[in-house]
Amino acid sequence: MQKPIKQEKFEKVKQIEHGIYQAEMKQNQCKEIFEFKQKENHEKIDKLTLSHYGINEIPLQLYSGRDAQSKLMNLLILDLSANKLESLPENFTYNLISLKKLVLTMNKLEHLPCGVNLLKGLEILKIDNNKLTCVSPEIKELNSLIILDISKNKINTISGEVCSISSLRSLIAYSNIISIVSPLVNHLHSLKVIDLSRNNLADIPESFGSLQNLVKANLSRNLLMELPFNLELRSLEYLDLSYNSIIAFPDTVSKLQKLSTAKLQGNKFQEIGWKSWKSLTELDCSLNLASSISQFIGSMVLLCRLSCPMNKIEKIPPEIGLLKKLVHVNFQSNEIKCLPIEIGALESIKSLNLSMNKLKMLPSEFCLLSSLIWLNLSNNNIEKLPKYFGALSNITDLRISNNELSILPESIRCLKNLRQIDASSNHLKCFDFSPSNLEIIDLSSNHLSLISHELQNLSSLRVLNLMQNKLKFVPLELRDFIKKLDSVNLNRNPLHILHSEFISPTLNIQMHKKISSESNSDTINWFHDEGLSHHLSLEWNESRNEYLSGDKGFLDFIESVKKRLNTSFGNPRSIQLMVKATEAKIKRLFFESKQMGRLSFFRGVSNKMEREEQVKQAENRNTQHSINVLRVKKFQLEEQKKLKNLYFADFDNRLCQAEMKLRHAKELKKKQDFEIIHMLIEDTEARKIQKEAKASKTYCE
Repeated sequence: MQKPIKQEKFEKVKQIEHGIYQAEMKQNQCKEIFEFKQKENHEKIDKLTLSHYGINEIPLQLYSGRDAQSKLMNLLILDLSANKLESLPENFTYNLISLKKLVLTMNKLEHLPCGVNLLKGLEILKIDNNKLTCVSPEIKELNSLIILDISKNKINTISGEVCSISSLRSLIAYSNIISIVSPLVNHLHSLKVIDLSRNNLADIPESFGSLQNLVKANLSRNLLMELPFNLELRSLEYLDLSYNSIIAFPDTVSKLQKLSTAKLQGNKFQEIGWKSWKSLTELDCSLNLASSISQFIGSMVLLCRLSCPMNKIEKIPPEIGLLKKLVHVNFQSNEIKCLPIEIGALESIKSLNLSMNKLKMLPSEFCLLSSLIWLNLSNNNIEKLPKYFGALSNITDLRISNNELSILPESIRCLKNLRQIDASSNHLKCFDFSPSNLEIIDLSSNHLSLISHELQNLSSLRVLNLMQNKLKFVPLELRDFIKKLDSVNLNRNPLHILHSEFISPTLNIQMHKKISSESNSDTINWFHDEGLSHHLSLEWNESRNEYLSGDKGFLDFIESVKKRLNTSFGNPRSIQLMVKATEAKIKRLFFESKQMGRLSFFRGVSNKMEREEQVKQAENRNTQHSINVLRVKKFQLEEQKKLKNLYFADFDNRLCQAEMKLRHAKELKKKQDFEIIHMLIEDTEARKIQKEAKASKTYCE
């Protein structure tokens, strides 16, 4: 009992020690870590990180007292992020005379610490993700400050005090409620990066346009309707004005000669293309109200990415052919009716999206885009592709769905690198499966009535979609190939019969069972040559002996075949009519098979099957001797089997007799054992009577 008591006391002591340790970490974490680092390094430290400790307040011992100055005077970086600080002590900054970086991110501060103006050497101040409503006026005395991050607070004004920090290079103030920027913003002569996105700015002061050293400006997701008239941002390289309500640029926008990236999506620009933007490499004007593209777009000779989806553009200017370095182009969801022949000059283009427009044809010069890899022409009114479309030899992904195509050019065979094609919702009646590297084919909602045998040459194919076409049968030659695919969709086709060998987990099919009046000659031929022949052979092979012995006749044979067809395919009326139409040929098959002792060849209605029959008959005549030899061997095997059956029958009789003898012997033994037990019982009772008699005699004496 002593051992468990000791153990229980030890656990209690351990819990108490752990509680004390946690309390000390919460109240005196700063002091403990500071002293620990001093002891470890045996010198004054220059960096102190106390993030993610859940600190509510900074201990007094850390910043006041005799040793405070010696401990903090050489500190360069102080990180107090991700704690629970609501305020900082008044004299906290007195001894941080060398501090260069102060991180107060993710706390609950409502104002800057008092005495922040004493941090004369501070270069980086991060106080984002707090509850600041304004920036203290003392901040203007931080003459060495380079980076100020006040994002994700509740600040409503960029005050003049902030704009008085002439050394500031980066001002990050996104996700606030800023609605006013001080006119003194032009005093930020060194400013290179400004981020005022996700605020409530309705206008920007004219002085903003005088920031000569500004390189990157993000003003996205505000309420801007216009920009300052005097835009002389000659060093600007990145401009993000997305998701505002800007209608047009001022004329001075031509002075942005170093601009390389312009993100203007989600505005109300009515024309795209601005003069003198010769350094531009990326332009995004999606989700605007533009109805035209200016001829000045031809001056953007370094442009690599042009994105203008979801506008009202009706025409692409010929000057687009001057953009030799254009790689990615997106004109999705516009009203473009034709393409200029100059589009063929875009020799570097790799991705082109022209979907959801009003195109009716493509110019023959379109086939000169030899570098094109990804092409989307879906949801247009294209009736025909250019004759030399196959010259686009590098295409890997082609999307031409929802058009008016009735035929594809023969040159499509030359698209050797094609991996995926979507030609759904057209009027195609045939498709050439020549490109051997195809992995995904979508031909749904077309007018296909036949599947080419060349399909089995596509060794890389994984997905095949033939839904909603006019397919009435699938060639048996494709059965093994189709089973290997990851996905096959044959839904909503007028398939009368699908051979059972096609059924696999990857096959998606809904059988449409129609009567014979809706079938055509192709369906009837397939039915006779494949479906009926298959079930005739099954019935003959299973009940061959009964037919040869005469136990069953022709009527039994034909009724059994009908039952098999009904079970597999349904539609009894259609099957009954077709079987009746070929009853004479089935009768001939039955009696020939009975005479030959094996199944004769079924003569269908197609010429192809008759020719195959003649060939097979010639082969049968040449191999009659071999067949006779096989019959003799088969007869010998059957005789041997009969002898084996007789032997096993005799063996079974002898085994049965032996078992009966053994059972009889066991019964005799049981009977003898019973008699012996009975004798022993009688003897025991006799002895008992004798003992009782002796006992009574002794008692009487």
